[in-house]
Amino acid sequence: MATLRNLPALVRKKFSSAQQQGDLTFYATQVCILQCRGLPFQLRFSPSLANKPKSNKTKAASSKPFDPFEDPPACLYIMSLPPSHFIVLNKFPVIPDHFILATKDFKQQTKLLEKDDLEAAYACLRAYRDDGEE
Repeated sequence: MATLRNLPALVRKKFSSAQQQGDLTFYATQVCILQCRGLPFQLRFSPSLANKPKSNKTKAASSKPFDPFEDPPACLYIMSLPPSHFIVLNKFPVIPDHFILATKDFKQQTKLLEKDDLEAAYACLRAYRDDGEE
C-alpha cells in the first residue's frame, strides 16, 4: 500500500476549494458521546440533513446496481489509492474535511471488509498520524 504523503493537507485544500465553489454542502451537527460496554462512541445528528437536496433523475430499470462513487466529480476527487481504492470528499459532509475511502469496483456495503479495504483504511490513519493529527 502506498504512503499517503500530505493527505491531511490535500483533504483540507480540496475541501476548502469545494466549499467555496459550492460543490459541497456542509451540514452542522450536534454531537453526543455514547458509552456501550465501556467503549465511547461519537454520534452526530444533523437535523438539516432532512432538507438535503434530492435528485430529479428517475431511476431507470437496470440490472446494474447504482454506484454513487462511479466517476466522481473532479471537484471532489482527492486521489487514487492503488490498487483498489480512491479518496473523495463527501458531497454532504457533517464534519470539516469529511472524506470517503471508496472502492474502485462496486461492492455492496453489507459485504465484509477485505484485506485491501483494511490496508487502505490503515494507510489513511497512518497518514494522519504521521502528520501529527489524530
